[in-house]
Amino acid sequence: MQEAQTVESSAVQVPLPQLFREFLLIGCTALGGGGAPFIHAAVVRKRGWLSEEDFLEGVTFAQLTPGPNFSNLATFVGARLGGPAGALVSLLAVLTPGMLVILTLAALYTSFPVNDNPYLRGALSGVASAAVAVLGVVVLQTLPAALRSRHGLSVVLVAFLAVGLWRVNIAWVLLTLLPYALWANRPGSEEGGKRE
Repeated sequence: MQEAQTVESSAVQVPLPQLFREFLLIGCTALGGGGAPFIHAAVVRKRGWLSEEDFLEGVTFAQLTPGPNFSNLATFVGARLGGPAGALVSLLAVLTPGMLVILTLAALYTSFPVNDNPYLRGALSGVASAAVAVLGVVVLQTLPAALRSRHGLSVVLVAFLAVGLWRVNIAWVLLTLLPYALWANRPGSEEGGKRE
């Protein structure tokens, strides 16, 4: 019980206008599906609102729940920092810029023949490469927090091999590894749930 209170108190309460501004900026600058690095940079590294462990918990929930990881993570972080209102504010702020851009691009795409433009295809390929690199940076930054959990290294390696090399569906990997990870890190188990 004491440990749960410590985990809950690690997140600070952020005023809703400040939360809105931060997530609006993230929504304006995040590219493609690589929004997690931008959220990490803002709430963990720049502001210090969440610890690495809390952020990693949010990434886990974002991946386990239906829907896009980016909006799920924004909602989780908003809820941790501002309660239910914070979740709503963060979600709306992070989605609005992308929605406006995609509506504008859709209108332009239907008006002009851009799909045969080699410059546009090259630019999109470059941006996709940059997004992968940024995502890799966040993986490297959050990996130590993941490895501190009990059997963290084995779970990381099995998940990497199954999804990355053997092309097993990620849903099956999660359904298999989640019960084991929960059991290994259950409260009261030897070293289970400890955070260093």
